[in-house]
Amino acid sequence: MTSRIDELLEVLEKLEELLTAHGERQWSQWIGKARQKIINSDYAGVEYLLSA
Repeated sequence: MTSRIDELLEVLEKLEELLTAHGERQWSQWIGKARQKIINSDYAGVEYLLSA
């Protein structure tokens, strides 16, 4: 069973790839930073994401 955190990370990864593919470097990096924080169990990454 996949946790909600895993689902969120999967969506963020796909979003980061989509943004990169369309030349949206700043937003891609923003999403990547939030995703990395969450991967590192730093749930301030969720707040960071929501602040976008």
